[in-house]
Amino acid sequence: MGDVNGAEILVHLVPTGPDARAVARELALCGAAELAGVERRLVRLEHEPGGRPVLAGAAEGLQVSISHGRGLAAVALSRRWPVGVDVEAVRPVPAVPLARSWYAPAEAEWLADRQEELRQRDFFWLWTRKEAIGKALGTGLRDGGTRRPVGLPGQLPDRADRLTAEPGCGGHCFAMLPAGPAVLAVAVADGSADGASIGLRTDVFR
Repeated sequence: MGDVNGAEILVHLVPTGPDARAVARELALCGAAELAGVERRLVRLEHEPGGRPVLAGAAEGLQVSISHGRGLAAVALSRRWPVGVDVEAVRPVPAVPLARSWYAPAEAEWLADRQEELRQRDFFWLWTRKEAIGKALGTGLRDGGTRRPVGLPGQLPDRADRLTAEPGCGGHCFAMLPAGPAVLAVAVADGSADGASIGLRTDVFR
């Protein structure tokens, strides 16, 4: 997954127990401290009024995004761009009815035409992309974010070690990263990030 040490965007992914929120917070603090080259105690994690996480202290200026739940925690860090990350465990859901309620009509119909065994995965494939770009924008899925258009599986390069700009998506750049029985997306709401390198780490800070 690219040169982790030299990556322009660094993504950490770890399994968690029931304390996923606390693990994700610590992962963000330790990852930011390592990237900034400072001690963990010198880094703070705060939140904007809308809930967006912001690094403070010795890591001020680094960009961070956090996702957690259902046994996984993911953190994305960048020196340059506001970044978004989202991870979802693939699990049984009524994918087509949910898509018809939440997604753009073309996406819902595309999902309905998929083979049944692929629908849950592809539902979360779309969801994580929408969530990641919403986090990069600082809005999450508010104000119609679930209907934000994103590319469909098969329309993007297979490479996940670099961001790819999607035509018609407002200058957003995305990548889907390997995450086993989960779906992991990272996004930047800036077309200048096209081709930015991504490093994926799955080790736990000690």
